[in-house]
Order: sequence, then C-alpha cells, then structure tokens
Amino acid sequence: MLLASSGDFQWSLVAKALVTFKGIPLYDATRLARNSRGIVGEKLDEEAARQLAASLEGVGCRVIVVAQDGMAVIPGAELVTMIEALAQGWRFHLKDSSLVEVSFEQVHLMAALSYDEISQKTKQIKEGPTMGQRAVSIGIMMTTGLPINIGGKTRTVTKTQRQTATFYAADIIALEPMRRFKIDAQNFNYACLKDRKGYNAFNNFRLLIGDLAGRSPSCQRNAGIKVLVDARPIHEMAYDSMDAYEREIRWLLTIKSLSRERNTK
Repeated sequence: MLLASSGDFQWSLVAKALVTFKGIPLYDATRLARNSRGIVGEKLDEEAARQLAASLEGVGCRVIVVAQDGMAVIPGAELVTMIEALAQGWRFHLKDSSLVEVSFEQVHLMAALSYDEISQKTKQIKEGPTMGQRAVSIGIMMTTGLPINIGGKTRTVTKTQRQTATFYAADIIALEPMRRFKIDAQNFNYACLKDRKGYNAFNNFRLLIGDLAGRSPSCQRNAGIKVLVDARPIHEMAYDSMDAYEREIRWLLTIKSLSRERNTK
C-alpha cells in the first residue's frame, strides 16, 4: 500500500489512519507513520488492504495498491568524488577513476539525508587528591601529627567518552540505464562551485544540491532534498535509520515509474 504522491506523505495524517486501522495508541502510530516513508502497508491480504485504504482515504491521503514484485529495486551505489558541469548535463568522476556523463533529463530522482555516527573512546586515567586536598593533608599532619589523607589514594580508573558527529550524503538515480550515484558530503571535491566554494562542507553540499536539482526540475525529490533546496531546518532531513531512507527512495521510484507508465499509454 503506497501513498499516491510525495505530496501525500504527511505523517500526522498517516498516523491518524494507522490508529484507526491498527487500533494502537497515537504515539506508536506516529512512530510507524514517520518510518513508513510512503510505504504504509506491506504483504496485506485483500481485506486488510481495503481497510487500510479506507482509513488513509478517510484522512485525505490518496493511495495505490502495488504487488510486492512491482516495487522498484534500488541499484547499488557508485561513489562520486567530483562533478563537472557540461552544457546539457554533468560529468561524474567516480571513486574507481571512471567517468560517467549524465544529462539533465536522465536525472530521475534525487535524495539526501543527514545521519549521526556515534563513536566512543575508552582510556585509563589516574585520579587522586587535588593540589588543594594535598595541601590540607600536609597542614593537618603538621598540626596534629596524624597522617590524614584528604581525597584518598591515587587510583587508575577507566572512562568512556562518547562523541556524536553528523554527516550528510545524497543519491542521484539516473535512467537509461538505471544507476545510483552517491555523494559523500565530507569526502567530495567541490571545485565545480568555483568562487562560491567555502570552507564549510555542509554549506558547499547545500550549494551543490541546489545546482543539481535546479538543472533537473522534473526529477523526483525526497524530503532531504526539499529541505536543502528550500533552506528549511537541517534537522528535518534526519532519518531514524538508513532503512527508512532507502524505503523512501523505493517508494518514490515506484510511484514515478507508475506515473511514467500511465503517461506512455
């Protein structure tokens, strides 16, 4: 069960429909709705599909029922390290040193996301009394003769430090043949921006996405691309998991393919 267009993905409405369909609390339905990314139901029998469709249409969401084998398959990613602008398209420099030219019309879908990576470092450090505590201990001993140790003995303790870093990436799906080109915002040569290139990777990434999307206005765009192009808050392009991100891509590819099929009939 798919939402019929990208404009129909309003997770608050989908959540209301899921409350009715599944009989679950709104909190749980909201989490499911956010991660559905346009694919609201899978492997449903005929009656369940009818009920879910009725619930979604009841809150104003248009739906399409697609067989499981009718869903789009996402190609494997090919990493792009640099892009050159051409008169009618782009020349992608791939990590394997090959070059691929893609016309503006071949760009079928663009998607972007932000994601966090959590790293942790464990190290052993020595802890003991501070200089002030040592001074107090010496003072007490000189006054009373008693070896009072303020702050305890020096000891070795293990501490774990956690750090969170945010990264950005984008995918360009091109047709004829279908290929998936991935841009890692942190490891990309932004020379194509020329005098607009700055020192901040994210700002360069936003400018690059704006250029790519601007030359292919009819391509399908995921939520992350819309955030970048419309200069909306960055947190809106975060996904709970990579699975949710790729789920959205499968949904957009499928409804785009169905639309092309209808238009050619």
